[in-house]
Amino acid sequence: MNGVRCEHSIGDNPRRPTTCIKCGREVSGRWIRDKRREANLVYRASKKPEFSASLIALAQMRAGDKPVRGLASRNFRLEVIEELADAVNYLCWMDDQKALQKLGGLNAGELAALHHLTEAWRWLHSSGDDE
Repeated sequence: MNGVRCEHSIGDNPRRPTTCIKCGREVSGRWIRDKRREANLVYRASKKPEFSASLIALAQMRAGDKPVRGLASRNFRLEVIEELADAVNYLCWMDDQKALQKLGGLNAGELAALHHLTEAWRWLHSSGDDE
C-alpha cells in the first residue's frame, strides 16, 4: 500500500473473523460477536430465564453490530467492576431522588437489585468457588 495506511474493516466471513476486507491483513483485537452464544450464556447463568430475553435484547442493542474491540487485551473484569459501581451509584441516587420527591425509598425490587450487585461484587472479588 506504499505508505498509505489502511483503515481496516472487518467483514462477516466466519472463516476470517479478524481479516481486513480492504487489505487482507490480520487485524488483532477485533472479533465478530456471536450473538447466539452470548444469549445462550445469559440463559445458562439465569435462575429465571423467562426474564432474560429483555436483558439480552437491551444488551445486544447497546453493543451494536460492530466487532468487539480489544477482545484479546481489554480488561473486561475491570469494565464489569466499574459498571457494577456505576449501577450502585444509580440505585443510591434513585433512593435520594425518591426521598426528595417524597416517594419513600427504593422498592423491594430495587433493593433486591442492589443486594445482587453487592453479591456480584463479592463473587468478582473471590474465586467464586467458595460457596
